[in-house]
Amino acid sequence: MNEKIDLKLYSVADLKDYFFHSKPVELLSDEVISRTRAWSIINNPFSTDDLYVVSALFVNDEIAAYTHLFPDEQDGQRIYWNTTLYCAPKYEGRGYAAIVIGQFCELYGEHYFDLNAAAASVANLKFCGLNVEYVPQYILSGKAISGRGLKAIGAKLLERITYVFTNQKKRLLRDIANAVYTLKYTTFLDNNVYAFIKEHSTNNVFLRPKEIFNWILTYPLMQESPLIKRVVKDSEFTSTRAAFRMFGVEVYDNEQLIGFYILNVSEKSVDVSYIYHDSEHEKKVFLSIAEHILQFNKPRLIVTDERLLHFMQSYKIFTRTSKYKKSFSYPQGFMYDSSKTMQSGDGDNIT
Repeated sequence: MNEKIDLKLYSVADLKDYFFHSKPVELLSDEVISRTRAWSIINNPFSTDDLYVVSALFVNDEIAAYTHLFPDEQDGQRIYWNTTLYCAPKYEGRGYAAIVIGQFCELYGEHYFDLNAAAASVANLKFCGLNVEYVPQYILSGKAISGRGLKAIGAKLLERITYVFTNQKKRLLRDIANAVYTLKYTTFLDNNVYAFIKEHSTNNVFLRPKEIFNWILTYPLMQESPLIKRVVKDSEFTSTRAAFRMFGVEVYDNEQLIGFYILNVSEKSVDVSYIYHDSEHEKKVFLSIAEHILQFNKPRLIVTDERLLHFMQSYKIFTRTSKYKKSFSYPQGFMYDSSKTMQSGDGDNIT
């Protein structure tokens, strides 16, 4: 039996028609891109109606593979971040993932980037001509112990005893109590805060425009859904999470801005997605993050700032640190400086 194969590109205008105006668009559905993700991309400050943001391949009108992108800006140049890459298991091995990426590479290849792809996706990105490097990310956590047998129970007990005798939580609480700083929670950046970010981002690979930061804070790619078991799954890259909260935090010493960061809080983790701080007041900024960590009481903390990492390690409130390497795929013409830091929230890692 012959298969009918359709390769599609969907624009921002197509997403508006389908999701906002409830008009049919050929083969487009919630299975191809979730409504929350589509709405976010539609409202990206650099999205235009004619921009293609979804590349999809269908076999006999059934979704076989897809990928999405959203626009950004670096040094005044429009760039595009790959976000999501899916191939239905029954169609693996046919090269469909490379085909949907290839459509975008033909359109935007000189300015097409990806961060933190799965191994199979990295292979497809390489095949399409992108360079690939790996950047570090650190995860602080307790030791993961599974099982219910005597051995597992004993290991958990030992882990708990070790934590009780080594953690410096009381010292951390004392340092927080003695520190003088105030916080302002925000859903947008004004010119003063963004000027502070620019001044303290010279060692970063990317500096996102103020408009993109405000988009991240206002139109997240995820949606908290407390009764997640009642939610019908839309796509393989669903935007539904049992817990999802994002906080933009300004830190002040009296009236002086000394730090800004974005925290992404999920069911089990706190991710310091972005952090910018004045080195003179570094300890106060880090203590304010630690105060959030204690408040949220999540089992994992994710950071890329090594000074923040060492600061948190010094209080031993997490017993384990692991180093995770994210793939960074970039076009041939991009001058990548590996001595600079990639923020945890760069690329599409904003949620």
